[in-house]
Amino acid sequence: MKRHKLTTTVIIMLGFLAGALIGTLCLLLPVSLRPGQKIDFFDALFVAMSSVCVTGLSTVNIGQTFSAFGQVVILFLIQFGGLGIVTFTTLILCVFHRRITLSDRMLIQSAYNLDTLTGLVKLTLRIFKITLILEGIGAVGYFFVFIPEFGIRGIWYGIFHAVSAFCNAGIDLLGGNSFCAYSDNIILNLTTIFLIIVSGLGFPVYWELARSLFPGRFQKEGGYTRKLNLHTRLVIIATSSLIVTGTVLTLLFEFDNPATLGIMSWPEKIMAALFQSVTLRTAGFATISQELFRPVSCLAYLVLMFIGGRLPCRNRGRRKDSDYYFTVCLHVCQHPRKKGRHHHAQKNSGRDHQAVRGHRHFQPLHPAAAHNGASGSPAEQFSGYAV
Repeated sequence: MKRHKLTTTVIIMLGFLAGALIGTLCLLLPVSLRPGQKIDFFDALFVAMSSVCVTGLSTVNIGQTFSAFGQVVILFLIQFGGLGIVTFTTLILCVFHRRITLSDRMLIQSAYNLDTLTGLVKLTLRIFKITLILEGIGAVGYFFVFIPEFGIRGIWYGIFHAVSAFCNAGIDLLGGNSFCAYSDNIILNLTTIFLIIVSGLGFPVYWELARSLFPGRFQKEGGYTRKLNLHTRLVIIATSSLIVTGTVLTLLFEFDNPATLGIMSWPEKIMAALFQSVTLRTAGFATISQELFRPVSCLAYLVLMFIGGRLPCRNRGRRKDSDYYFTVCLHVCQHPRKKGRHHHAQKNSGRDHQAVRGHRHFQPLHPAAAHNGASGSPAEQFSGYAV
């Protein structure tokens, strides 16, 4: 009987499904609920699936329904969904000192779209380390807000919301109004904005920026470059342009709406509009009740949410900022400016198509990789290619 090998996509999908089912069973345990609270199977499944897929939707009040144990389960599901099954599986194997087999390395290679099988475990651990550092920075920022208000419980609130914000889950423990009570709190707003933006940039961009900002360290590794690659430039430009666009549209449509920005001072209007624009990157948090926005604003928000924002290591069903910006740039470049240059534009368009069809037409950033084929470090290949 012929055995069918599971593809990377199927393995990742089954991993997320298994994580959601295990989380559902954990949330159904009596220890996961506060005294007097009940939850049925479908509500527990919905919350678990929403946590793993970091969508931010919930059919129950998370803070009032689940105990500390249940909240820890939800936090683990959010972190699992944010990092992905491949990263988590590799971490578990490393913790228990299990050997990383060739099939495991091929799974990591396929999940990260790399061209080499060497150094993958080190790359995965580096991703996990960066995640913990950024989430730790966010947690410290939240401590200044929640500890004065909630006491020792504020430490847990800070950790939970830092993970939720970095993973773009949008799940909070404050009730049904998200961060609406903190619309004028500068620390909370800036901390949340920071976590959402840095998570949307993605690990390849972190690596590329680090190689440019810290040349001394990366010059020894042979991966230093002064010029940012195409992917990094597109992500930074697209992210900045979409955030500015969302902020300007929110101010334009809502500055005189008494239900949203109308009663705020101009500094508060700008901060609230910026937060609204950033959270539209599928983060799920809010400092203003979404049902109070005008229809024209909601229409603009639908477009921005469709474009969304996603970590390259995750698997949410939305288009990345870089995909959107690259499509727009490609369309503009292909459109002939003058009728007399139509033939010349078609020739250039053909060359552009040939250049972007695959990685084979790109030159590796590291000169050594050009001589050794695909032997460059996975971090270099993970960071992208320059034309």
